[in-house]
Amino acid sequence: MTTGLNKKSEKILKDLEQEVGPTTIGRLLRHYRDSLELTQPEMGKKLGITKQHICDLEKGRRLISVEMAAKIAKRLKEPVDYWVSIALQDQIRKAKLKLRVRVEKAG
Repeated sequence: MTTGLNKKSEKILKDLEQEVGPTTIGRLLRHYRDSLELTQPEMGKKLGITKQHICDLEKGRRLISVEMAAKIAKRLKEPVDYWVSIALQDQIRKAKLKLRVRVEKAG
């Protein structure tokens, strides 16, 4: 998967997946929020979504659209292609399809 992350970050994420399971938007948000030492309401304010929406995403009760994944990535100053790929992979996983998504920047 092309992620826009450097090789060290990709290795860390791969090791983490082996330890705790697949990367999901919920896990990414929770990890990011914890690393910033933010509460759910504070993270929601930063991203322009409600505390309940943050909670639902972190618990895996909701998925997000590609557009929302891109918006979150931009607000967090993270690689958009990586966050979009995780959002798409979440949708594929929920549909119980044995597929892996690959997202690359165009042009």
